[in-house]
Amino acid sequence: MLPHDGTKNFYRTHKHGVEATRLGNGGRKSTKEFRNLRKIDHLASFLAGVAFGVVASVLWAPAAGGKTRGRIREIATRAGDVFRERAENLGGAARDAFEESKLTWRDEQQERSQTMSDLKDKVKEKIDDAADAAKKAAYQATDKAKDLAHKAGKKMEEGGKRLQDA
Repeated sequence: MLPHDGTKNFYRTHKHGVEATRLGNGGRKSTKEFRNLRKIDHLASFLAGVAFGVVASVLWAPAAGGKTRGRIREIATRAGDVFRERAENLGGAARDAFEESKLTWRDEQQERSQTMSDLKDKVKEKIDDAADAAKKAAYQATDKAKDLAHKAGKKMEEGGKRLQDA
Protein backbone atom coordinates (compact mmCIF):
# COMPACT_ATOMS: atom_id res chain seq x y z
CA MET A 1 0.00 0.00 0.00
CA LEU A 2 1.24 3.49 -0.76
CA PRO A 3 1.80 5.77 2.23
CA HIS A 4 -0.29 8.93 2.29
CA ASP A 5 -0.64 12.06 4.36
CA GLY A 6 -4.40 11.90 5.05
CA THR A 7 -5.29 13.63 1.77
CA LYS A 8 -5.41 12.24 -1.71
CA ASN A 9 -1.63 12.64 -2.00
CA PHE A 10 0.27 9.38 -2.18
CA TYR A 11 4.03 9.03 -2.17
CA ARG A 12 6.22 6.35 -3.68
CA THR A 13 9.95 5.97 -3.47
CA HIS A 14 12.03 5.39 -6.57
CA LYS A 15 15.72 5.63 -7.39
CA HIS A 16 15.62 9.45 -7.82
CA GLY A 17 13.86 10.21 -4.52
CA VAL A 18 10.20 10.44 -3.53
CA GLU A 19 7.49 11.13 -6.07
CA ALA A 20 4.13 12.59 -5.05
CA THR A 21 1.08 11.42 -6.95
CA ARG A 22 -2.20 13.27 -6.60
CA LEU A 23 -5.13 10.92 -7.01
CA GLY A 24 -7.82 13.11 -8.55
CA ASN A 25 -10.70 11.51 -10.51
CA GLY A 26 -11.53 9.22 -7.58
CA GLY A 27 -8.05 7.68 -7.57
CA ARG A 28 -7.92 6.71 -11.24
CA LYS A 29 -4.77 7.27 -13.28
CA SER A 30 -4.91 10.27 -15.56
CA THR A 31 -4.69 10.06 -19.32
CA LYS A 32 -1.22 11.61 -19.09
CA GLU A 33 0.02 8.76 -16.88
CA PHE A 34 -1.34 6.16 -19.30
CA ARG A 35 0.36 7.97 -22.19
CA ASN A 36 3.63 7.78 -20.27
CA LEU A 37 3.19 4.03 -19.82
CA ARG A 38 2.54 3.69 -23.56
CA LYS A 39 5.68 5.72 -24.27
CA ILE A 40 7.65 3.24 -22.16
CA ASP A 41 6.23 0.41 -24.29
CA HIS A 42 7.22 2.21 -27.49
CA LEU A 43 10.66 2.99 -26.09
CA ALA A 44 11.22 -0.67 -25.21
CA SER A 45 10.31 -1.71 -28.76
CA PHE A 46 12.63 0.93 -30.19
CA LEU A 47 15.51 -0.17 -27.96
CA ALA A 48 14.97 -3.80 -28.93
CA GLY A 49 15.22 -2.79 -32.59
CA VAL A 50 18.38 -0.81 -31.96
CA ALA A 51 19.92 -3.73 -30.07
CA PHE A 52 19.06 -6.11 -32.91
CA GLY A 53 20.60 -3.71 -35.44
CA VAL A 54 23.79 -3.30 -33.42
CA VAL A 55 24.19 -7.07 -33.01
CA ALA A 56 23.59 -7.61 -36.73
CA SER A 57 26.12 -4.94 -37.69
CA VAL A 58 28.74 -6.40 -35.35
CA LEU A 59 28.20 -9.89 -36.77
CA TRP A 60 28.59 -8.76 -40.37
CA ALA A 61 31.44 -6.29 -39.76
CA PRO A 62 34.91 -7.64 -40.62
CA ALA A 63 36.83 -8.24 -37.39
CA ALA A 64 38.62 -11.06 -35.61
CA GLY A 65 36.35 -13.68 -33.96
CA GLY A 66 37.47 -13.00 -30.38
CA LYS A 67 37.14 -9.27 -30.82
CA THR A 68 33.66 -9.67 -32.37
CA ARG A 69 32.50 -11.94 -29.56
CA GLY A 70 33.80 -9.45 -26.99
CA ARG A 71 31.90 -6.61 -28.63
CA ILE A 72 28.74 -8.73 -28.78
CA ARG A 73 29.13 -9.65 -25.09
CA GLU A 74 29.62 -5.98 -24.14
CA ILE A 75 26.62 -4.82 -26.19
CA ALA A 76 24.46 -7.66 -24.88
CA THR A 77 25.41 -6.82 -21.30
CA ARG A 78 24.49 -3.15 -21.77
CA ALA A 79 21.24 -4.07 -23.52
CA GLY A 80 20.39 -6.56 -20.78
CA ASP A 81 20.96 -3.88 -18.14
CA VAL A 82 18.71 -1.45 -20.00
CA PHE A 83 15.98 -4.07 -20.46
CA ARG A 84 16.22 -5.11 -16.80
CA GLU A 85 15.87 -1.50 -15.68
CA ARG A 86 12.90 -0.94 -18.00
CA ALA A 87 11.25 -4.15 -16.79
CA GLU A 88 11.70 -3.06 -13.16
CA ASN A 89 10.22 0.36 -13.96
CA LEU A 90 7.30 -1.22 -15.78
CA GLY A 91 6.77 -3.69 -12.91
CA GLY A 92 6.83 -0.80 -10.43
CA ALA A 93 4.32 1.15 -12.51
CA ALA A 94 2.05 -1.89 -12.73
CA ARG A 95 2.36 -2.47 -8.97
CA ASP A 96 1.53 1.18 -8.28
CA ALA A 97 -1.47 1.07 -10.63
CA PHE A 98 -2.71 -2.08 -8.89
CA GLU A 99 -2.32 -0.56 -5.42
CA GLU A 100 -4.08 2.63 -6.51
CA SER A 101 -6.96 0.64 -8.00
CA LYS A 102 -7.27 -1.32 -4.72
CA LEU A 103 -7.41 1.95 -2.79
CA THR A 104 -9.99 3.35 -5.20
CA TRP A 105 -12.12 0.22 -4.91
CA ARG A 106 -11.89 0.32 -1.12
CA ASP A 107 -12.85 4.02 -1.04
CA GLU A 108 -15.80 3.43 -3.36
CA GLN A 109 -16.91 0.46 -1.24
CA GLN A 110 -16.82 2.64 1.88
CA GLU A 111 -18.84 5.33 0.07
CA ARG A 112 -21.45 2.74 -0.97
CA SER A 113 -21.65 1.40 2.59
CA GLN A 114 -22.06 4.92 3.96
CA THR A 115 -24.76 5.70 1.39
CA MET A 116 -26.64 2.53 2.28
CA SER A 117 -26.37 3.36 5.98
CA ASP A 118 -27.67 6.89 5.34
CA LEU A 119 -30.59 5.53 3.30
CA LYS A 120 -31.40 3.01 6.04
CA ASP A 121 -31.43 5.81 8.63
CA LYS A 122 -33.71 7.94 6.44
CA VAL A 123 -36.12 5.04 5.93
CA LYS A 124 -36.22 4.37 9.69
CA GLU A 125 -36.90 8.07 10.28
CA LYS A 126 -39.75 8.07 7.72
CA ILE A 127 -41.27 4.94 9.28
CA ASP A 128 -41.05 6.51 12.75
CA ASP A 129 -42.70 9.70 11.43
CA ALA A 130 -45.49 7.66 9.80
CA ALA A 131 -46.03 5.67 13.02
CA ASP A 132 -46.21 8.91 15.05
CA ALA A 133 -48.71 10.38 12.57
CA ALA A 134 -50.83 7.19 12.77
CA LYS A 135 -50.80 7.31 16.60
CA LYS A 136 -51.80 10.97 16.56
CA ALA A 137 -54.65 10.25 14.14
CA ALA A 138 -55.79 7.33 16.32
CA TYR A 139 -55.76 9.52 19.45
CA GLN A 140 -57.70 12.24 17.64
CA ALA A 141 -60.28 9.69 16.42
CA THR A 142 -60.60 8.26 19.94
CA ASP A 143 -61.05 11.74 21.44
CA LYS A 144 -63.68 12.60 18.83
CA ALA A 145 -65.51 9.31 19.48
CA LYS A 146 -65.46 10.03 23.23
CA ASP A 147 -66.84 13.55 22.63
CA LEU A 148 -69.60 12.18 20.40
CA ALA A 149 -70.46 9.49 22.97
CA HIS A 150 -70.53 12.11 25.74
CA LYS A 151 -72.81 14.40 23.68
CA ALA A 152 -75.05 11.45 22.82
CA GLY A 153 -75.22 10.53 26.51
CA LYS A 154 -76.21 14.09 27.45
CA LYS A 155 -78.92 14.12 24.80
CA MET A 156 -80.23 10.81 26.10
CA GLU A 157 -80.31 12.23 29.63
CA GLU A 158 -82.17 15.29 28.42
CA GLY A 159 -84.61 13.07 26.53
CA GLY A 160 -85.12 10.87 29.62
CA LYS A 161 -85.85 13.95 31.82
CA ARG A 162 -88.40 15.21 29.30
CA LEU A 163 -90.15 11.86 29.35
CA GLN A 164 -90.28 11.90 33.19
CA ASP A 165 -91.60 15.45 33.19
CA ALA A 166 -94.32 14.64 30.69
